[in-house]
Amino acid sequence: MALGPFCNCEGMLSRAAKAEKLDELKLWFEIARILGTDMIQIPSTFRTEGFTGDVDVVVGDLRDIAELGAAHDPPFRFAFESLCWGTFNFSWEDAWAVAEFRPVLGHVYCNVAGRGWADPAREDGKIENADAVFGKSLRDLVTEVDVEKLFYVQVVDAERLSRPLDEQHPFHVFDGQMPRMSWSRNARLFVCEEERGGYLPLIDVLKVLCDEKDGLGYKGWISMELFSRSLIEEGSRVPKEHAERAMESWRRLEKVKGWENNVDPIPARSAVEGVVASPVVKQLGGWEISAICNEKLLTRFPRTSKVFASGVSLFDEQWQHLRASRHLFLPSF
Repeated sequence: MALGPFCNCEGMLSRAAKAEKLDELKLWFEIARILGTDMIQIPSTFRTEGFTGDVDVVVGDLRDIAELGAAHDPPFRFAFESLCWGTFNFSWEDAWAVAEFRPVLGHVYCNVAGRGWADPAREDGKIENADAVFGKSLRDLVTEVDVEKLFYVQVVDAERLSRPLDEQHPFHVFDGQMPRMSWSRNARLFVCEEERGGYLPLIDVLKVLCDEKDGLGYKGWISMELFSRSLIEEGSRVPKEHAERAMESWRRLEKVKGWENNVDPIPARSAVEGVVASPVVKQLGGWEISAICNEKLLTRFPRTSKVFASGVSLFDEQWQHLRASRHLFLPSF
């Protein structure tokens, strides 16, 4: 299932807007319980007006969110993601700085190479001295980050563009949207799709995150989060083709990493530690769950409700194509 994120909630200058956002969070708690999950993802803000990067304000806002989640039994956890196009928080270092001292606040790593190594606005598609700079960043990550604070991993590649993403590029949006955001929304690829133009050093990232000897030794969910112009192409096969690409990508990644016999079966929902499985989830199908959640969302957040229903539709349509794999990975479109 796909639900637009609980976003733009850290570094808020308006206390009234913050109070409204915290009130919205209560609804997210209800929906999370219905879906049988204890984790809510928070991407870093990419807005400028009404927000500040002052670390005390950012940490304070996330602290208040974390305390609301911790008050539940079992507590809710929050995975903070530093988007590579974030206005103030855009690196793993930023995520670690704000999540280090709160037990229910952790990280989701996805865009580390998108900012620390790549730059779609440059001719070569990379930042200056990319390999050296990013190599040091990854080495620092291993020594500084506690793997227990890494709640899950998103892995996705991106196209090496044929020309810099400047104001003349067809992906450019004339509203101040950052090049990396335009790139991310149009040109993501699944991992190991080099034949489609993928070029990010994702295997290096996964080595640092997942290897026990030279990395953090992360074990847990790996999500493939894809946004692409290919998803809005016409034709009934579009969802199926992307689901098939996701599975092929995972098989390639297993081979590259030697994970063929080292991936756990998906646990029963009731076996996931810390998650209260809702009886609703056990008894109903995806569209019925969607209807229940939509009823809660529609009156207050009509746009979010439509996004959620769309995500459930895709999930229902493609589950039969993906369920044959018993691997601990989650395709996300």
